[in-house]
Amino acid sequence: LDIKKSIINHFSKTDTMSITDFKNIVNTSRKYAVPLLEYFDKIKITYRDDNNRKLVKWTMKANKGTTPVMRQFWDIKRKYPDNIILFRMGDFYETFDEDANISSSILGITLTKRSNGAASAVPLAGFPYHALEQYIHKLTKAGYSVAICEQVEDPKTVKGIVKREVVEIVTPGTSISDKYLKRSENNFLL
Repeated sequence: LDIKKSIINHFSKTDTMSITDFKNIVNTSRKYAVPLLEYFDKIKITYRDDNNRKLVKWTMKANKGTTPVMRQFWDIKRKYPDNIILFRMGDFYETFDEDANISSSILGITLTKRSNGAASAVPLAGFPYHALEQYIHKLTKAGYSVAICEQVEDPKTVKGIVKREVVEIVTPGTSISDKYLKRSENNFLL
């Protein structure tokens, strides 16, 4: 069961990979009897212009192997792969997968997983929204760039998933808070 979740989560994180990697994962899914093809809506082999390498591109079927919120997270993570995504969920900022592992370690917050459902294999770590400034400082001080992903619709007026967008990217050099800057040191942009 963990192999199945791991394979499906891998495909939720990205929508393109080399044909060789794709074949290897499909073979692994066959070995563990994971009915992989039922999770895809569309699979297409294409060519990338820069090195003419064969690539496989796909879209996942709705409600298969991952939740709508996790699909929304992976869509945003694909756009900002080098940033830790602070994903606003109500009164908390949540981090998922590798971002959660990093955040948990640096911030000293609990690393956990959902208790059930399709996203139960994905690590998560979160903190209350009012602690954002101090946690961003800790992450940027450790050398990470952070993408703040806010809810841009009122959850009370929306049916289904609340739309979220990255509203700010904070890097180690862009901190402007007097609380965390040392007046005697330069604050270089990275």
